[in-house]
Amino acid sequence: NKYGRMRKKFLMEHQPLIFQTMLLNGTLDAHLADLNRQATERKETLIRQMAAREGINEDMKAADPMGWVQRMNNLRACAEEIILKELVYD
Repeated sequence: NKYGRMRKKFLMEHQPLIFQTMLLNGTLDAHLADLNRQATERKETLIRQMAAREGINEDMKAADPMGWVQRMNNLRACAEEIILKELVYD
């Protein structure tokens, strides 16, 4: 729902014709639900890939829990930024 709400707000403010057309055609809800699903899946994939590339794993989690949390939060923020740019605000 998070990404769908963000996309809806973006369309309302920056693409009003597209928003109105989708609303009148009845395709807006399906579009928002699909986008939310895609964004969630893409975010999980990105985090998994970035963690593997940077060597962030369960061993690190056991050895340095706070360091692991910091690095995972950084990866989540990076993935979120990519999602917003590629899917929500496109």
